Order: sequence, then C-alpha cells, then structure tokens
Amino acid sequence: MPSRARRTVAPKRTAFRLERVVEGVARRLERAADAMETEIRKHSADTARKVQVAREQLQSKGRRFPDASSTGSALHLGVEHPHDVLCEHPRMLLERIRAVGVVLAELESSASSAGGAWMANPIRVRRKTGRKGRRIEIERSIKALASWASTNGLGEADTPVEYLPYVHLHLRGTSSATDCNEKPCKNLAVCRALHELVEARDSAMRVATRALAQASFDAGSEIAAIAQHVEPGGVPTLVVDEFKAIAKNARLLDAAIRERCLGIGDHAPRGRRSDDVVLLAVTRNLARGGFQPAEIAKLVHAGTGKTERAQIKNVRRRLQRRGAKDWRMRYSHTPDA
Repeated sequence: MPSRARRTVAPKRTAFRLERVVEGVARRLERAADAMETEIRKHSADTARKVQVAREQLQSKGRRFPDASSTGSALHLGVEHPHDVLCEHPRMLLERIRAVGVVLAELESSASSAGGAWMANPIRVRRKTGRKGRRIEIERSIKALASWASTNGLGEADTPVEYLPYVHLHLRGTSSATDCNEKPCKNLAVCRALHELVEARDSAMRVATRALAQASFDAGSEIAAIAQHVEPGGVPTLVVDEFKAIAKNARLLDAAIRERCLGIGDHAPRGRRSDDVVLLAVTRNLARGGFQPAEIAKLVHAGTGKTERAQIKNVRRRLQRRGAKDWRMRYSHTPDA
C-alpha cells in the first residue's frame, strides 16, 4: 500500500483558517484542470494541422475531403474528448468546493469570538502519494527489442521504431503472411511486443489526465478530513453533509477518469498495486513466439532481480502466474494467435 504524507496545521504557530485550507484544495484541483485543458488544446492544434495536410493532398488529386460532424466536446476545445469527466465535472466540483468554503468562512467569522472547538483544534490532512510507476522500463526494452530486430533483419536499418511493430504481423495479403513459414515466429512476437511498448509510452496528454485523476482523489481525501474535523464542533449538519458529498463525488470522478481515459494499468482501486499489464503482455507475447525465459530477461527490462539468474526466475514466475491468460486479447482472432 502506498505511503502517506501527513500535513498538520497547528493554531499555535499559524493563523488557523479552515477556509484557506479549503481554498488550497480548490487551487490544486484547478491547476490540474487547467493543465488538462491546455494539453487538449495542444492536441487539437496538432490534429488540425494533420487534417489540413490530408485535405490539401486530397484536393490536389481532385477528391473531396469528408466533412466530419463535430460534437459538443469538439466544439469546446477543437478535438473529440471525454468532455464530461475531463472538463465539466472538475469545474463543477471546483464550484461546489469554493461555495462551501464561502459558507465556512462566514461560520468561522461568527465562531471566532465564541471560540468554537473546531476552530481551536489542529487539523490533520492525510494524502496518499501518487501510484507507483510501472516496473517495466519501456525505453530500455524498446531499445533492446529494436536492436534484436536490426540484428535479425527485421525491417530496414533506418526504420523508425514506431513503424517496426507493423513490419511482420502475418496479416492476410502481406509478404510476411505468405513468405514466412516459422511457427512459432520470433519476428511476429517482437513486432507484437514492440507494439505494446510503443503504445504504452507516456504522452503529455496521458500525464495530464493521470494528474487530474490524482488531484481529484486528493481533493476527496482532504475534504473528507475537513468534514470529520468540523462535524463534532457544532457546524450545521447541512454543511457537514455537503463536505461529505463533495468528498464522495471527487473520489468517483477520480475513478471515472482512470477507467474511461487511461489504460487498464490505472484501473485498480486506490490503495492497491495495479498489475503491470504492459510487462505481462510483452512477456506473454515473446514466450508465445518461442523465446526462452533467458532470452526474454535480456530483452525486457523490468527492474526486478539484481542478478541474471534472478531475472530469469522472475520471467518464469510471470509466465506461470499468468500463463493461461492473455491480458490484451488483442491478437485472439489474428493468424498465429
């Protein structure tokens, strides 16, 4: 379970104003929401440039570029995206947090002269650190697999690594399907493993999405701590109930962002280590292609095992634990599945 960071606000050392704590929660969430919209706009600009190039190429050949119907999310920032969970719901949550902060400020002003118990006691806000990163070292593994491909004549010497996954997929009608008689085929396995790794690279959009999910979860944890702090001190029940509702909605938003906008490796509930899906899929594809555990340990860098013997043992353990399950099922209906 991830470690926790504890922050204590002591009234003896600091002017203790709960409204400022609430405003700090809102500002952190607002920064994450602003960064998300910035990345969506950048992605929109890149998409617009590519669409313009494609339109000009078709027009030069006398063909008409199809007009795409724009949805509300595309009209908002120029590109299709899950508008509700990435844009609408964080802003609505911000409004609710700030509205209850205003009410809390009024209550603090009236209670300061009376010396309310919830004003005198320090508050402890417990925030979990972000989820630990995946164990697989993606760039090192891509480099090792690309080196294997170059050594074994898979693709040209100057083939970009982004194109290597499509060189030898045994798809119907391609030369790799008609000319290759290897079964199992190591070239096919390397292409599939590279496909998994290239897709798993973190983009700026994915990083911003993960940060927004983390900010939503942190906001829920902090607001829940504030609700627990003020509940026994005579604060109106409606205010406490609003704090609890905001905390619940913030955690639900975190789960919705992770499930709808991020990969399966981010879907595990908070507090649990998510399975390294990319590591399992790459290992499984290479094993299915005929690679032995010792070969896989040299090609897939997982950061586990200090010695070569320990790394091979870890590969065997992964294959035994997940041997009957293909995590992606991406290739279940393709040749040589």
